[in-house]
Amino acid sequence: MLLPYPPALHAQDNWQFLGSEIEPSEGLGNGGSQPRTAGASGPQRRILACGEAARAAGEPFRSIVARLVEVSNVDAQVYESIAQTSPHARPGGCIFYNSDELNNLLQHWMALPRSSLAEPMLYAIFAHELGHLAHGDFSEERAEVDPMTRELEADRFAGYTLSRLNVSVDDLTGYYRLTGDDFSGIRHDHGDSGQRAEAFTVGWRRAELGLIEQSTVGVGSSDHP
Repeated sequence: MLLPYPPALHAQDNWQFLGSEIEPSEGLGNGGSQPRTAGASGPQRRILACGEAARAAGEPFRSIVARLVEVSNVDAQVYESIAQTSPHARPGGCIFYNSDELNNLLQHWMALPRSSLAEPMLYAIFAHELGHLAHGDFSEERAEVDPMTRELEADRFAGYTLSRLNVSVDDLTGYYRLTGDDFSGIRHDHGDSGQRAEAFTVGWRRAELGLIEQSTVGVGSSDHP
């Protein structure tokens, strides 16, 4: 039985059309065993979504976010950012990715040995960003919360949501560790590799035990094994 999340946030669809362009889409779209983006070539509509220049999202990203939205009841829209930037969320219910940056993260930084791990990792990445929207991290109420706490709670949300979706995480936690601040060498307030992996695992176990994602009951305590 799926447990409810907090009331849904509603994504803003009041995006502005910026015109069309012809631009090949490289990166994740060209490897036969890798996730594909939409529109390898041909005119692409440019829009302004949640204040950011973007294109319509391609597959498998639309389907991944759709499944995350369905199970979490947190409304969001996903777009491909024009800028070469890492995945992120913005106020208004928008999640962004850039194909080149995702390709660099999965293939070069993480060096995933099997293409079968790429899709679960994408679920984890997008679930993390959805976690920021689910927790209201762009609200005034959350402004005083320590940035690292917000990031680790988004990691917890990712683990919790992937567990609810029964998405395979075969050996995934080891690669999730590569996104820690200690591996990048730059503090991004995301937490170190151990903190991120632990937060993800706590979320996963809370879902397995039937707890709510933001439960105050400690996982592994005397109350719950």
